Amino acid sequence: MRQSFLFKWVLQSAIFWLICFSFVSASTTNSFLYDSLKYPTSIRAIGMGNAYVGVAEESSALFINPAGLVMPGRMLNYESLDFQERSSSTFENFAIHLSPLGYGYVRNTRLNGDSSKITYYGYANRGSNGVDWGLTYKSVDVTMDHVKTAAFSADIGLLFRLTPRFNWGVVAKDVLKRDLDIQPTLVTGFSIMSKDRGIVIANDWVHYDFQNQHYLYSRLGTEFRISDGVFFRMGLDREYFSLGSTFGFGFFNLDYALKAHFQEQEDRTYYFGIKFGQTQISKELRRRYSMFKKGAFAEFSIGGNLSVGRSVVSLLNGAKMGTNDVLVLMDHASTDESCEGFIVRIGSLTQSLSTVAVVEELRRSFEKAKRLGKRVYVYLDGYASLPELYLATVADYVMMPELGTIGQLGLDFEIIKTREFFKNFGIGYDVLSSGEHKGALNPNSKDITAKDRDLIEGLVNDLYQQVLMTVKEDRDLSWDTISESFDGSLLSATKGKELGLIDGLGFWKDLKDVVAKRQPNVGRIKLEAFARDMSFGAIFPFYNRIAVIEVDGQINSGKSSSDFLYGSKSTGAEDIREIVDFIKKDASIRGVILRVNSPGGSMLASDQIYHAINELREASKRVYTSMGNVAASGGYYVALASDQIWASSATLTGSIGVISVFQNIEALNELLGIQREVIKTGPYMDMFSGNHALNDDELSLLQAFQHEKYEVFVDRVKTGRSMTQDQVAEVAQGQVFTGHDAKRLKLVDRIGSFQDAIGALANDLGIDDPELVVFRKPLSFIERLFLP
Repeated sequence: MRQSFLFKWVLQSAIFWLICFSFVSASTTNSFLYDSLKYPTSIRAIGMGNAYVGVAEESSALFINPAGLVMPGRMLNYESLDFQERSSSTFENFAIHLSPLGYGYVRNTRLNGDSSKITYYGYANRGSNGVDWGLTYKSVDVTMDHVKTAAFSADIGLLFRLTPRFNWGVVAKDVLKRDLDIQPTLVTGFSIMSKDRGIVIANDWVHYDFQNQHYLYSRLGTEFRISDGVFFRMGLDREYFSLGSTFGFGFFNLDYALKAHFQEQEDRTYYFGIKFGQTQISKELRRRYSMFKKGAFAEFSIGGNLSVGRSVVSLLNGAKMGTNDVLVLMDHASTDESCEGFIVRIGSLTQSLSTVAVVEELRRSFEKAKRLGKRVYVYLDGYASLPELYLATVADYVMMPELGTIGQLGLDFEIIKTREFFKNFGIGYDVLSSGEHKGALNPNSKDITAKDRDLIEGLVNDLYQQVLMTVKEDRDLSWDTISESFDGSLLSATKGKELGLIDGLGFWKDLKDVVAKRQPNVGRIKLEAFARDMSFGAIFPFYNRIAVIEVDGQINSGKSSSDFLYGSKSTGAEDIREIVDFIKKDASIRGVILRVNSPGGSMLASDQIYHAINELREASKRVYTSMGNVAASGGYYVALASDQIWASSATLTGSIGVISVFQNIEALNELLGIQREVIKTGPYMDMFSGNHALNDDELSLLQAFQHEKYEVFVDRVKTGRSMTQDQVAEVAQGQVFTGHDAKRLKLVDRIGSFQDAIGALANDLGIDDPELVVFRKPLSFIERLFLP
């Protein structure tokens, strides 16, 4: 890795010196038509000396290199390209960028009466292996010397993302044309960016024919992000130098540029423009990636807007940010010097055993931030039960409304059995379990045994004690003082403050006032602003990438899916297989994090994923599994193929066993007088009919068949965890364990969060600054519209 960093430094230094010695001059042209079609008509590009082919961002790409239109974004801009009317009475452009499409026009009426209007239609496409391409069609109406000409031409652009910070662009202008007496022009150039994109340096080379003469000249430009929303540019273009700037106000931006001749001081042009909208990169970079950054708190809300695993959008539940994404963003914010800490509004969290693990991972991220000198402020939004209080107590300061309520400070777990209920309607169930306790929680199985109950009580109490000890330590509480409050009763916010559970009484606005008094002159920004650069893929990427494969919800064969109505998620083995095949071929991906938030599902699908993960290891990709809130049954099965398994102490895991449920309506048929006659070629042909209960022979057959699958599962555990037969027999009876107990029983290797697993994998691979690549299906139009 040290050699790779040295190579990158040498490469970047060589490129810098190449830029320094690359500027040459050439004669300018005097053709109005040529100038209209060939020269960049964008203030940002002009401010950079027109060296923009390798930058190709925003709506400016429409006029210069259409391959850049592929960058996600929405922008509308208007620019006056000679607003002091030194050479034109009207010189303006208008453009709309709705990735990957672009539309615009440039209108120029010279003081001598010549005029042109060029309408642009652009399209771009994201290619494979770091190569994007785009096409611009130009409708041209020109009047010169009182002669009108109507024509069209087309430009073709390519953008090679050679490394994550080095682009090379090529544009062939006017390669397709009609009724135009003008030669094609070839422009090539590159842009190189600093690590945080605070500085961009660009160099273009232009080759063209004019009046039977060949010309080659160079353009050079640079751009600095001075502070939040403030950009400065300068450039050289033959006999001209240029300066430019942008002042951003969120969704609205003002652009300015000056182009002046080195020797003829009167030869100056002034440019002014306005923009509405942003590209995705500019939004992410607007505050964070600048040379001088104002300190700010990352502000966000947690509650009903949270989804376990990946982010999701549904019709009835709206957009929900996934815990995987929140944890990554929090880590980015924690390690950003401009982030002073977090201001968090906590709403209602789901009251369940699995929520404890979600909260624990969030707490670990806050604890890391505090170790790095960040401050954490929390507002409890009216009601706080154990999960909300557990999360809040990690903060430096906790506020709640005076009329707020603290209650239900404990855990409960309901076991619902519906077997007798359905029996009343003539519906029966046969439940086959491989593993003594595997069917204990199934609603269609028989009542739980005393042994089952003891195991469940142990699980609940283990989680409760973990939470209780943490809360007591965080708030420095005496159990004698607060014990009566943890019996499930209700407390007023005032009483909670007296007991030391919270620090202040007030509303959301009051918390912001507290933060402002404690740390004045510090702003607030959304957590999403700390998203890292978009990864477009590069031809020669840095070999520092770690892939994240997400296993969310039920595991099934086929494709992954999300319920559009409610937002429930499933993971398809076929999708995981496609991801694995891609990762195996990508040398830039050094390791893989298998992120599991799943209670299991199809054993066949789980086994398919298991074998796919094994193939990654055979391809020399190190794989660590990070367990989220639940990684049980099939969710644990897929983890067995990894090099290391990480879990939080509150993760619910295990459930090693196999269960099958068969429904029948035999009694209902009898009640309704429905008769059944079967003609079959073998004694077991109607076994799955559902119109009759399984007989003893059928139950024995199915149990034996299922036991074979169970033995495969047991063998996977034995091999993957290097256990003896007795050790496996102890843990493979369908029990559910906390991560804490799973570590003791050798079912997992390490206790830690998602970010802990990523950090450990990066460290073991010798990667100092890993780039995470999360493999997901492309967002739908609805998801792009509603997700941050």
